[in-house]
Amino acid sequence: MKKIISLVVVVLALVIVVTYAFAAGPKKLRKHLIAEGEWCYLPQTIEFTEYPDGGFSMLTIEEDSTWTGTLEGTSDEDGYLFMNGVHGYWQFRGDAHFTNVTVGGKSGELFMEVTGWRPDATSAWDGPWIITGGTGELENLRGSGRAFGVGYTGDPPDEPGCVTYEGVVYFVRDDN
Repeated sequence: MKKIISLVVVVLALVIVVTYAFAAGPKKLRKHLIAEGEWCYLPQTIEFTEYPDGGFSMLTIEEDSTWTGTLEGTSDEDGYLFMNGVHGYWQFRGDAHFTNVTVGGKSGELFMEVTGWRPDATSAWDGPWIITGGTGELENLRGSGRAFGVGYTGDPPDEPGCVTYEGVVYFVRDDN
């Protein structure tokens, strides 16, 4: 009899704990969206620095970009392009600022970090992007993914280069 009473007490305690947990609800709710589309950009060299002793060069660049697909809008990127003359690889690191972008029917400003790498000047780019913040209806947007493709070739110099982006974005809402 004591075992049955102990079992009933344990089951009731579990039911109470589980009921309380579900009644309180999650503090954060997420709505995931598959992020996919095209990112077209036109870089402009602001400063060129060569480091012959280290075997690499660095370009400080600005880009004007257009995003289509899940992320709809325009952005400006400030970044650095490193070109390794010894090994041939290229690496990009930049910050994107969207002044008016729409994602999942919501709009606002958006901030993103982008990084890219390619083994030589003619190969395709590949690298991650991550949303670092937003304003307006995009204040609670988070997400990350990758961008890949040939991108800007410089031929002709005034024609934007395009890469494909993919990943996941989601809205986080705090109920408290």
